[in-house]
Amino acid sequence: ERGQQGCVYAIYGHKRKRDRKFLENLFEKGKKTLDKYEKIDYYNLTVETNHISLINNPINTSNKTPEMWDTLNYIMSNAENILIQTPYIIMNKSMYSDVEDLTKSGKKINILTNSITSGANPLGCVDYLNSEKHILTTGVGIYELQYAKSLHTKTILIDDNISIIGSYNLDIRSTYLEAEVMLVI
Repeated sequence: ERGQQGCVYAIYGHKRKRDRKFLENLFEKGKKTLDKYEKIDYYNLTVETNHISLINNPINTSNKTPEMWDTLNYIMSNAENILIQTPYIIMNKSMYSDVEDLTKSGKKINILTNSITSGANPLGCVDYLNSEKHILTTGVGIYELQYAKSLHTKTILIDDNISIIGSYNLDIRSTYLEAEVMLVI
């Protein structure tokens, strides 16, 4: 066993040295071209925030209560204009009802998602295709990305003052199963 492990390590070690040399050369080339780019004044390009919060689903491994969805729904209920960016939309009756309640109360909600031709998740695309009409009955507007590459962004932009960024997809898996996190800025 040791002999076999030693051989594997020797091969791996050789590959590792070659990869390291490649990365060092690439770094040196990058340093030479760095002066060609303008320095960016990040301080003057940033905006001071009022508050930042991290929200998350429970971390247990079994089915979860929809704490993330409930929190996002509460935040959206205090808004006027909402833009949700999500790779796909897979909702259950409760989520449909929540979205419909928001639009009926005067909230303008638009969703940017992948078209079925640009989506990277075939099952998500099929579910979206089957439920697109139902989604539209909630009163939201849908914009579909028609591009060779897939949208993977998970954000919610609320009015002109709240950005929510993280791992939460507008789907039942993110709502009831995964341990998702979102940063509310």
